[in-house]
Amino acid sequence: MLNLFLRMSAIGRSVRLVLAACLLLVVQVVQAAEPLTLGILAYLPKEQMIERYQPLANYLSESLSGRDVRLLPLSYEGDQVEEAIANQRIDLLLTNPSHFIKLRIHHNLSGAMLTQVVLRNSVPVSSFGGVIIARADNAQIDGLDDLVDKHVVAADPRSLGGYQAQVYEAMQQGVELSGNIEFLKKHNKVVTAVVEGKADVGFIRSGVLEAMVKAGQLTASQVKVLSPKAVDTFPFALSTDLYPEWPLLALPRLQDREIRQVASALLALDMYHPAAQAARIGGFDPPKDYLSVENLARALRVPPYDQLPEFTLADILEKHQLAVVLLSICISVIVFLSLLLYRRNIQLSRNAENLRRAASVFANTREGISLTDRQGTILDVNTAFEQMTGYSRAEIIGKNTRMLKSNSQSPEFYTEMWSALQSRGEWQGEVWNRHKSGTKYAVQLTIGAVHDTTGALEGYVGLFSNITLQKEYQHRLEQIAHFDVITGLPNRILFYQRLQQEMALAKRYTKKLGVVFLDLDGFKAVNDTYGHATGDKLLSSLAMRMRETMRQEDTLARIGGDEFIATLHDFSVEGDGEQILSRLLDVTSQPVEIDGDLIQVSVSIGVAIYPQDEDVEADELISQADEAMYAAKKAGKNSYRVFEFDLTE
Repeated sequence: MLNLFLRMSAIGRSVRLVLAACLLLVVQVVQAAEPLTLGILAYLPKEQMIERYQPLANYLSESLSGRDVRLLPLSYEGDQVEEAIANQRIDLLLTNPSHFIKLRIHHNLSGAMLTQVVLRNSVPVSSFGGVIIARADNAQIDGLDDLVDKHVVAADPRSLGGYQAQVYEAMQQGVELSGNIEFLKKHNKVVTAVVEGKADVGFIRSGVLEAMVKAGQLTASQVKVLSPKAVDTFPFALSTDLYPEWPLLALPRLQDREIRQVASALLALDMYHPAAQAARIGGFDPPKDYLSVENLARALRVPPYDQLPEFTLADILEKHQLAVVLLSICISVIVFLSLLLYRRNIQLSRNAENLRRAASVFANTREGISLTDRQGTILDVNTAFEQMTGYSRAEIIGKNTRMLKSNSQSPEFYTEMWSALQSRGEWQGEVWNRHKSGTKYAVQLTIGAVHDTTGALEGYVGLFSNITLQKEYQHRLEQIAHFDVITGLPNRILFYQRLQQEMALAKRYTKKLGVVFLDLDGFKAVNDTYGHATGDKLLSSLAMRMRETMRQEDTLARIGGDEFIATLHDFSVEGDGEQILSRLLDVTSQPVEIDGDLIQVSVSIGVAIYPQDEDVEADELISQADEAMYAAKKAGKNSYRVFEFDLTE
């Protein structure tokens, strides 16, 4: 009977364990299927926001292996965003920089996950600034000092690029805007008011002038930019510092794995992808530093720094100054005498406690610590130092810190380091060191000078932590953002950056630059017949052939599908340019053996040459090469054509 009871109890426990495991599996499946919600600050009516950003939500759903991503436009009015965060209704949030600072303070949020790249006049930029304009023929206004007592028009007092950046710039220059300030809601209305003489000065966001000129609404000679600033990497007129574009935030309930998946998907988003084109963005960059936005908000006392204390110490001093001074003196004397007596009684015990704590921190901290004399000879190290470097305390004491060098930095680097230590008494930065095993590792290093009671230099203390994994992760993100996964070639974003640089060099040194657009003939049939895996292998093989055919200084990139684009330096159709184009036709048309099958395609090539009689932008140059390529296809494929304006006609 007892054996039967024991067997029944064991069976009961087994059933309970199986039920618990099933319940846990069901919970995991439900959690895995839970959709993600992308909140976005609605700067347009809800229907227009959905039309623009729903393709981006769909793109994320596809990139996250079918994980549903829902779009939720949230109005700035009515605290809809704050309510959604408080009730955990959103997992991701795309908002403007000023709003981000307010939310981060009020909801104790972490930093930005990514920064949005926007398209201004078809140019991808991840920063913006403010522009201060006046009529070109207004001789009374030439600089910021002339803004005093003037009629100023701006878009909106909440606009960072259209109002706050200009006011902050004037404040930094010691200029107080004491005149009449009028807000017109729209940037183009601000420009029109200045041009028509209805206002003296206008505040607008960067890129607005260029857009109006391009649209034929304005000529550049009608206005002048006050206090212009030149930034090499920023293509628009500017009067203020640059501020980062809209940040993408990950809310606290989003897991680290999900954050990495979302970040990888958005960093890989190409500016020509339908989702990016619908949202009118150029993709996403790694997160920018939003400290400049926070500093501006503090200085201008705008949200979240707009709450002033109801009663301040200055108010007390103003009303009861004499009494406060006398009372303060009396309290100070009493406190001073009490502290003096107390300090004498506990000084010895405090010193002993400080020494014990310092010894404990030195021995147990996770950062490596080294103490050296003035020449860099190591006097002592802690346990973390031994673990990171591979050298024991006995091996390293008495040796110079030079034995840790990996020769990854130049001699000038260490010269500047010691110069900073001698002039400022401290230095911090990133350094590549060599482990005892011979491997290199990156550290974040801080060095400080140690002085005795007379102020004489005794030596230095170094504090460092291993950041090798962070550096590798940063490198992987950069690879994802700028290189094609299948071929390893530069992608569209990196090619566009290089093309702009090469156009500037060609113009400066009066050299011809060839922009070559290549489109494979018959590639769709390969995918249909052999599958996309074989198509990818074919793309990789042909990319390698074309890259080997071209010169070292030329650039070859894959911009999507079976389309490639390249730049050829010092290009001449009559010279070696024709030879390179012929070799590209030849190597592309040669059969490629893939998994036992011989696959053969050809290529149609279009060429545009820069510079031209009229100034052209990079986008227009690419379009010309594209048109020439289509002309080659119409002529029978497997050939090249050089762009001429007859093609467009």
